[in-house]
Amino acid sequence: MGKEIASVGGTTITLEGEELRQDDADVFVEILHLARDTQLSERVEFTGYAMLKLLGWDTSGKGYERLVTTIKRLQKSTIGVTFEGSKKGFQGQLVRKRPARTC
Repeated sequence: MGKEIASVGGTTITLEGEELRQDDADVFVEILHLARDTQLSERVEFTGYAMLKLLGWDTSGKGYERLVTTIKRLQKSTIGVTFEGSKKGFQGQLVRKRPARTC
């Protein structure tokens, strides 16, 4: 079982994997933004360059490396959410698949 992180009463959130950082939150929110008009079963695709521009990050090799590192960390992290008195919840990766190449 993962490390329990702060949550509101009646909800338990656990994280397995490396501790997440602000970069992870920024990338995850942008992925959610890109996915807003897709079905859950659909893939969300983007280029590294487009994501770097959305984030306002440098588009140099260091920027691409930062993005790939962040996506890999999100892919390796597993989040669990449970609700007191309910059988419903969530357990899974925030990002299921890593970049095909180097973005």
